[in-house]
Amino acid sequence: SSDPGVMRMQASKARAAADAAAKKFLGQHDSNNDQLLTRDESGMDAQAFQRLDLNRDGRLTLDELKKPSLDRIAAMYPDTVNHA
Repeated sequence: SSDPGVMRMQASKARAAADAAAKKFLGQHDSNNDQLLTRDESGMDAQAFQRLDLNRDGRLTLDELKKPSLDRIAAMYPDTVNHA
């Protein structure tokens, strides 16, 4: 549907799902409970980890884990992006 209200609701649900998935992944792999993932904790190969490690500090934050999904959602629902 192209109804703006429907689009905002769909985008909101997609963002909530991305947040939940990232939190679940972090919770399942964060062996020392520091809310950060090292490559060893993540189980990812080096290339996948480096794509997500935006600040190149060797650790993934929740925001870094969510970013690819949020970028896809923003591309799918460009009129719903919150610029605040």
